[in-house]
Formats: sequence, C-alpha cells, structure tokens
Amino acid sequence: MNFYEITKPNQCSHFIADNVNYIRKLEMLATNELTFPSPAKKSIILHGKYGTGKTELAKLLPKLIEAHRLSDLNAHQFDSDFDGLPFVSFISCSVDNPKKTLETAMPTSVSFNLSKKHYVILDEIDNLRSDYQKSLKSFITERDHVIHIMTTNHITDVDAGLRSRSHLISFENPHPDLWLKRCIEICEEYSVVPDKHFLKKLIRVSNSDARAIMSELEEYISLAQYEQA
Repeated sequence: MNFYEITKPNQCSHFIADNVNYIRKLEMLATNELTFPSPAKKSIILHGKYGTGKTELAKLLPKLIEAHRLSDLNAHQFDSDFDGLPFVSFISCSVDNPKKTLETAMPTSVSFNLSKKHYVILDEIDNLRSDYQKSLKSFITERDHVIHIMTTNHITDVDAGLRSRSHLISFENPHPDLWLKRCIEICEEYSVVPDKHFLKKLIRVSNSDARAIMSELEEYISLAQYEQA
C-alpha cells in the first residue's frame, strides 16, 4: 500500500479541528453518548478552511455511526469507500442543482439498515440555492429518519435555520498541536524518529493545509527511511 492508503483516516481523531473538544464531540455523537439525532439537533455541519479533510470526514461518519450499532463489527470492516451502501447519498452542491437533487436530499422512505436511518452528505452546502436550503430546513424539522452531514467553507452562507438545527464542528483554524500529534503518530507508524522542530515549521508554513502537510510528510519520511537504510 502507498503512503496515502496507509495513513487514510479511519477514526475521528485522525482529523484536525480547531480543538480536541470538537473531535471528542463527534466521537460522542457517533457512539450516541450524546443523543444523535435528537429533537434539537438532527444534522452535522463541518465548516472551515479549504484542505482540512471535511469531505473525507463526512464520508466516514455514517460508517462510524452505523458501526456502533453492530456489536460484532467496527468501522474498519466496511468497504473502503461509502459508495454502494444503500443508506448513504452524496450530493455535490451547486446553484445549478436540479430539483431532483432536493428529492435525493429528502428521502421519504425508512432505511433498512440497522439504525433505520438514511444518511445524506451535502458537500459545500453553501452553494445550494437558498430556497432549497429553506426546504431542507423544513424537512429536517419534520422528519427524524434522515441524518444530514454537511460541509462548507463559508458557514455564514448557510441558512441560519440549518445552522440552528445542526451540530457545528469547526475546522476554521486547525490546532497546530493536534497536527503535530498526528504527524508524530504517522512517523512512528513508519519507525521514523520525528523531528519536532521540522514538523512544527511544516505545519506553520503550510497554514494547516492537510494536503500540503501530508505531501511534505511523505517526502520527509521517505528521505528519513533512505538515510536510515
């Protein structure tokens, strides 16, 4: 397997939010330590800067939530991608989305998976037409058999009612210490002694962009392994 396959996130703690409390909250929602969905909050919005892994996390969350319902399974035993799982729909939002998109986002039938929930991932929800957002808000209010997981780079462009009905998880300013911890974990997976000074500089220069960090980290680990050989 290549570097990205080995380091592919498979749990909430592999993602870097503004602080550890956001990640802990996601874990508690996935395991239902915090009632989810609840009458007050039926959705999750992952918001923040580009390149922080929000979409990848959105795809992972249905697996983590469903895995908790199965005593003899865990999230690692699901297929590597969510595609093909009948209870998950992925929508890439844009102002040009046809009305059928809204129908996909608001399934009326009950799912046959263990939790009886449908999962709808709305990527870049801020791009969805405002009238569609309002319709979605009304649907969420009235129904409880669908869990919506949304991502956005511009939280203020998301309908206020949707925000009110959702758990907001911030990736606006991913915490450097959390990134450092994750980078050290990856280095140790490869039996490479981490240079904390280098890693801190990498995180600072990349402005916590996950794509930039992982690309540079792969090169750093490869060179370190070459020098150790």
